[in-house]
Amino acid sequence: MTIKNAKTYYERMESSLGDKIKIVDNVKSGNILEVGFGSGSLLKVLDELGNVVYGIDSSEESVRRAEELGIDNVFLGEANDIINIFEGQMFDTIIFCSMIHEVFSYKRNELSDKPLYLANLEASRHVGDLLNQAYTLLKDDGKIIIRDGVKVPIYKENNLTTFTLDNEELFMLDDYMEFWANGANGYNLTQMLNNKTMVTCGLNDAMEFLYTYTWGKDSMNHERQERYGFLSLDSYKLLLEAIGFEDVNGISYLQSGYVENLKHVNFLDLTEVSSVLPDSNMVLVGRK
Repeated sequence: MTIKNAKTYYERMESSLGDKIKIVDNVKSGNILEVGFGSGSLLKVLDELGNVVYGIDSSEESVRRAEELGIDNVFLGEANDIINIFEGQMFDTIIFCSMIHEVFSYKRNELSDKPLYLANLEASRHVGDLLNQAYTLLKDDGKIIIRDGVKVPIYKENNLTTFTLDNEELFMLDDYMEFWANGANGYNLTQMLNNKTMVTCGLNDAMEFLYTYTWGKDSMNHERQERYGFLSLDSYKLLLEAIGFEDVNGISYLQSGYVENLKHVNFLDLTEVSSVLPDSNMVLVGRK
């Protein structure tokens, strides 16, 4: 596809998509399915680039917004039903953008009456089933692209870290702990001067809470339900390879917005003597 004023077009695209631009760079052109398309902005860009785009989302509002953008092939449904909704169709690229961690988290929450290890196992299987469905719906040589949160590497999970919160913000930590931490034992609190509290915990727990905390107190009740770093980058790679994908490669990175929004919490990794926040996101690509 030839694009008039290509420089301006791509500048606008990068501005509207943010780091989702990394997805566009890896797409195999043709028939493209996005699972959990949200605002529809990525589908719109891929459509303008000459692809035949399809989308599925569990939100009626998302479907409405996508249709308003002029995207016709969007469907209301659950991610783990794509094998039935798109029966008989094959795709050149299937995209999951900030979707896999939601599939895991909400399935895990449904199983909250079970022991934690069983709930996590069943939720992980739910993710595996979804990715197997994607493999089936891809054409030979087709691509899967996953952009999502990323867990810190296993060998760094328990690095000792500290950060500070204003005392009036501690309720946000309490709310978060109800869902994901092992009670108060997961976080040690030390009262400080100037109405602040120092929080001490493992690196992965710090990452999960702080990146949720940036959404603000009004969003905490919703955002706390999601485990953003479902797997580490290496574990994601192993999962895709076990399903059958080849040439699996990816990168992890820290979104710049987190640096700006968390500069006041005085984050410190005591194990590595570093104030650098851990990577928040990754993009992973595999080929069938």
